[in-house]
Amino acid sequence: MKQVIFKNSLDLSGLKLYLDMDGVIANFIDNYLHLAEKLNIKYNGSKTDNSANPKLFKIAVLEHSIFQTLPLMPSASLLIEHLKQIQVETGLQVEMLTSVNSHEDEIAAAASLQKSHWLEKNEILWKANFVRTNTEKSDYATLSS
Repeated sequence: MKQVIFKNSLDLSGLKLYLDMDGVIANFIDNYLHLAEKLNIKYNGSKTDNSANPKLFKIAVLEHSIFQTLPLMPSASLLIEHLKQIQVETGLQVEMLTSVNSHEDEIAAAASLQKSHWLEKNEILWKANFVRTNTEKSDYATLSS
């Protein structure tokens, strides 16, 4: 039996929530650090900066299709289930908003395709919006999102 999240019929149909992929529903950094160790490539970034080593990122995307093999974050399934229920109960629109972290066309195209496959494989069917860098995500901020 599903729990009702909103007991009153709250209308959020004019609002849109953008859900990030890496670090929110997909565990990118653990796979990335593991790959760096496996390839013996030094990673100088923080746990949130996957562009600290462009060579490693390029290899990860183009040679290892890293975005297709990411595990779900620990609570991702629960988050997704609740968001789907909130959508039904309130009319809230949900879309993915994720960065490919590259201005290089080849890397950006490969990352977008890999992320699309990952979303499909994990049955996350919300519209996917891809941006080149994290700073471009702010372009999606509106009064209703």
